[in-house]
Amino acid sequence: MSMSSPVLGNHTKGCGTVAHKPTRKQLHNRRGASSLLSPTSHLVGKNNRRYNTACSASASSSSSEAERAPRCEWHAPEGLQCLVESSQSAASGASESFSPARAVGALARTTSTEEAMRNALARSAERCRARGGVPVTVMLPLDCVDQTGLLRYASQRWFEHALKSLKAAGCSGVMVDVWWGAVERSPGEYDWAPYRQLLEQVRRAGLRLQVVMAFHACGGNVNDTVNLPLPRWVLDAGDDDPDLWYTDRGGNRNRECISLFADEQSSILGRTPLQCYEDFMRSFGDAFERDLQRGGAISEVLVGCGPCGELRYPSYPEALGWRFPGVGEFQCYDKRALASLAEAAEEFGQPEWGLGGPDDAGWYNAKPHEASFFAYGRWNQEYGRFFLGWYGHQLLAHGERLMGVADRALRSRFPHVMFGMKCAGVHWWHGLESRPAALTAGYCPLPLSRASELLGVENKDGDQGEGDEEDEEEVENDKAVVESVPFYTALARLFNQNRMQLAFTCVEMAATDHPAEFACAPESLLREVRLAAALEGVSVLGENALEVYGRGQFNHLALERMVTASRPISVSWHEYSKATSAREAILNKAAVISAERDVTLPPLTGLTFLRLSMEMMRADYVDPWSTFVRAMNNPSRGASSPGGANNNISTTADENL
Repeated sequence: MSMSSPVLGNHTKGCGTVAHKPTRKQLHNRRGASSLLSPTSHLVGKNNRRYNTACSASASSSSSEAERAPRCEWHAPEGLQCLVESSQSAASGASESFSPARAVGALARTTSTEEAMRNALARSAERCRARGGVPVTVMLPLDCVDQTGLLRYASQRWFEHALKSLKAAGCSGVMVDVWWGAVERSPGEYDWAPYRQLLEQVRRAGLRLQVVMAFHACGGNVNDTVNLPLPRWVLDAGDDDPDLWYTDRGGNRNRECISLFADEQSSILGRTPLQCYEDFMRSFGDAFERDLQRGGAISEVLVGCGPCGELRYPSYPEALGWRFPGVGEFQCYDKRALASLAEAAEEFGQPEWGLGGPDDAGWYNAKPHEASFFAYGRWNQEYGRFFLGWYGHQLLAHGERLMGVADRALRSRFPHVMFGMKCAGVHWWHGLESRPAALTAGYCPLPLSRASELLGVENKDGDQGEGDEEDEEEVENDKAVVESVPFYTALARLFNQNRMQLAFTCVEMAATDHPAEFACAPESLLREVRLAAALEGVSVLGENALEVYGRGQFNHLALERMVTASRPISVSWHEYSKATSAREAILNKAAVISAERDVTLPPLTGLTFLRLSMEMMRADYVDPWSTFVRAMNNPSRGASSPGGANNNISTTADENL
């Protein structure tokens, strides 16, 4: 990879400026030279046709935008070669006598070319998966679009070069946070212009775009290098109603995102937070309707639902003093959270349990042995199971509500786009039975009754047939063993029901990265999540939680772990049987477990790499980065087949459900 674009090559030197009208001879020479780009650069589809088209500006585009439209040859994926001319150039280059038939023909060729481009982009990741590879998407800088609605890197040459270099290395796309605070700066008014501009840059580079509906602020967390607050009018609503914010035991309000307990409260200028989210996504769908169609430039939509866009409570905010590996704090002290807890305690028959969270759960930077709630097993006693069941249930219910919002606003209109949500890889203290950091984040075991209620599974207490008594006895035996449902089991079931992908972090980590006393277990956590997802047929997208390059070099061990973690992996029969029993307990039926042998889980659906920067474009990063992407896209020749003697879990949903 060189500093000149390996995608476009030297023949695209004029890209980015409006060219003068070429002569007929120049056009003829250019067409002949284009065949040197690739042995298949002149082929498109079955007809072996090469399209030379004039791409006219859309009806909604301004004349100034048309004047700035670039004229360039784009070496698109799959050997698609397209000569793109701006509408300005096309107009100035028109023949002296106008021909309606010629105009109709040009329009047909334009439509065919655009369709071919879309299909080529869409097939790129699909073919990577078909050969056993894992497509790589790269996160763009957090401040691509700032709080004033400015696309910061629009005119910076390193950024344009970076996009082309990512494509040349084999990446399938890039990911960007679509900040609520940058788009809806005034209530009900949406400024999509900077994201349109970014999308065009990405499209020209031959990449697709993964978007995150970012209903949170940036700043105050790990890896947050910029500050992008929520919209000013939302912050003002929070000043009028402070209980819009998550609140800890000390009364500290977290203004990073709106509390899930306020989801359905009309506290934001007469709208509920859910209505704000739905209006935002609906406007996004209107603005990018063409790019959300099948084969469009937007490949995936991740719905943000908490701090850092993750489905969790803000239990470990650096802005409030948290530092790794503190256990964090429960976030259930705003008035609506306390009212919900009080109601649940009343129904449970223990109204005194509804006064607040556990008073012995420590503080943000406490270690587990410093908090008796975790150290002495109170988390697993009757009160602890009640509180944690309520706390985790509220988080999953919030996720379900946002899934419904996304379905109404976007999926119902664009069924071919992939949708997903992200969960955090809370791996510290995961090696302990209590898993305290995960509990404060909301990743809590759920009682069977709460899990069944949330997931809409009815108890089968009706009349039993003659052949059902033995099966019912097996179900009761399973329930006796599985008193509560692991959080990720219920989570995967919820994602299955709502046809969502699960994005999960920490794929680059290993327990050996941290002191043993922190009981970090990122590998076993990722395996647990992948197993729960595979049993439900839910696709998993991986993501590294921390940057893996700096000071002139990549962390090669981390890159190798990411490649390994993305591949099919084996889990022991013990892990499989335990997960299966928990899942079937939710469904109120006996578990059917196959022979005692290891089980192979499918590979990740994709990997999102954190994060693009100017430093990443340094020459000494080129070789290791290219090697990494090739390894992700192409399974190593020495790797064993996912099949063999193992049982395989497919990515399709269970046929027996």
